[in-house]
Amino acid sequence: MRRFLSKATRALIITSIFAVSNATGTNLTGSTENALDTPQNPTTSQWQTLKFEGSKLFISLSSELHRELLSSAQAREELLDTTPRPGLPPTDEQVIKLNLKTSVMGSHTDFTLWQNPDLRALQRTALYGGLKDWYRTYRFGPEAAYSLKVKPEKNEKGRPWQEWSKKQENFYDIAPAEQALSISETEAIFELIAQGRLSSSAAAQTLYVYDRDGILSVQLNVVGSEKIKVDYTRTSDSGNEHIEGSTNAFKVEIVARPFDTERQSADFNFMGYKDNIFIYIDGDRNLPLRIKGKADYVGEVQIDLSGVHY
Repeated sequence: MRRFLSKATRALIITSIFAVSNATGTNLTGSTENALDTPQNPTTSQWQTLKFEGSKLFISLSSELHRELLSSAQAREELLDTTPRPGLPPTDEQVIKLNLKTSVMGSHTDFTLWQNPDLRALQRTALYGGLKDWYRTYRFGPEAAYSLKVKPEKNEKGRPWQEWSKKQENFYDIAPAEQALSISETEAIFELIAQGRLSSSAAAQTLYVYDRDGILSVQLNVVGSEKIKVDYTRTSDSGNEHIEGSTNAFKVEIVARPFDTERQSADFNFMGYKDNIFIYIDGDRNLPLRIKGKADYVGEVQIDLSGVHY
């Protein structure tokens, strides 16, 4: 999915994200479910932080994802008021907030997503720094997405983005045929895993993901299982535990297509991956253990879980 980067910045972000597709996968279950049709309530017993590490072309790669449960009142304080076309409200007592941070080679990304427990996106923000500094937020409404894009003037570089003065605001209409969909974001895949809604025996899951050029249908297909090596630290109130060895993980392929079948292709990426995207999951602990895929300029990339905090 487009993150609205210049080509130069996108190239560096694609590499740095690990400092943080129209092939069809085999669906072992033979059926497909809308991932938002079967919501489950998030719980505080699920993981709170994931850390991944890897390497490519002599570059160390790492990424950190933080998961937080907000009360609906807390979430309302953080969500933008976009009157006269207001955004969607929280629909439950809790809102799930996911934050993904990456940093490498002087490039930084800070992405945050607010979503209802059924994974419907309420708002997302992204702050980019490095070759170019800019900020982007979307506040999702029933018929349109409000967009705010902010960049610094030359004399404003180094200041917080709130002090930058080059601003562009817009509303992007959502097509009538797409308004009935529960629209999510790709980062909601992590919440599907945390809630145990991706399993080796579950039906293929489908997320409808926002893109201003048209909604994407993102299908997650279980395509088999594989024994992989793991080496990570598990932290909880009882202390630290080092997990090392081999374990069986089920393998999920991510395939994206335009919801509008008249569109020829989907400009999609997940954590910088654009093709041949796979997630290896520990079904007993609802943990993503490995993420693989192909990225522009660097080819196939793999990052592995290095730490989980409960």
